[in-house]
Amino acid sequence: MRETKTIIKLCKDMRHLKALVYVSTAYSQCPLQEVEERVYPPTTDVEELIQKLDPMSLEDVSKIETSIVGKWPNTYTFTKALAEHVINGCSHELPVAIFRPSIS
Repeated sequence: MRETKTIIKLCKDMRHLKALVYVSTAYSQCPLQEVEERVYPPTTDVEELIQKLDPMSLEDVSKIETSIVGKWPNTYTFTKALAEHVINGCSHELPVAIFRPSIS
């Protein structure tokens, strides 16, 4: 999430930015039976999660990974879902789009 926020900050400094297009995945909301074309609220507070995990070693994070991702099958889809929320949060300041391609 920190990297997503860094990209947003960079984009805010671009005077001629036409669009910030975030490439997510069609599986970002895979725990749901049906996924609509909208951004879903996160299952956890992104800032709190960053503050909790930042001081931890990768080994320690791995030990609690399952409890963090919850119903998501892996960290990839979980973090994509959170990043969509972060990107959507800046939509009032930047021209943003979220693209959810499927794997073909």
